[in-house]
Amino acid sequence: MSGRLPGAKELWERFVATMKTRAGLVCIATVLLFGVTTGVAQDPMAAFLSILARFSIFFIITLSLNLETGHTGIPQFGRVLAVIAGAYAVAAIPGRILAAAMGLPCGLRYGDDTVNYKVVPRVNEMLAANPALSIGVFVFSLVLAAVCGAAVGWLCSRPAIRLREAYLGISLLAFGDVMMWIGHNWEP
Repeated sequence: MSGRLPGAKELWERFVATMKTRAGLVCIATVLLFGVTTGVAQDPMAAFLSILARFSIFFIITLSLNLETGHTGIPQFGRVLAVIAGAYAVAAIPGRILAAAMGLPCGLRYGDDTVNYKVVPRVNEMLAANPALSIGVFVFSLVLAAVCGAAVGWLCSRPAIRLREAYLGISLLAFGDVMMWIGHNWEP
């Protein structure tokens, strides 16, 4: 500097440069912390696939919300209900179908913790050995989630369709909370 006080523009440029440096350091620290806590050191591929699966789930939900709210400007509070219904269907049905196909315990016995911890590793071994079957189960699960989410959303929208404005939003949020409560408290 030439002995004069810095102007507002210079101060702003220094502030932005400092914030960029800090943001970069925070990002690096976050990635390192995330890598340590997810077990990247033990199995980098498993950690990468775990991160990719979580990212994919949130990416699909974010895209649907962006389409509704960002492009059309219409918030839709029933999304919670559809996502929960699809998630519960995918959590319950494909594993039971694979267990039945392998001749393992399925149905209500599959939900028992004493049986489930023995069945799931065998199903996972079969899926790891057969990539085509894994992709087929994945596609089936996506279709199943979409169909179940749409069906439950349609069923719950029938009584709520006559409501207007805030009452519609509140009722759709309540339907989502009821579905979440059922999922948390129901023992299969």
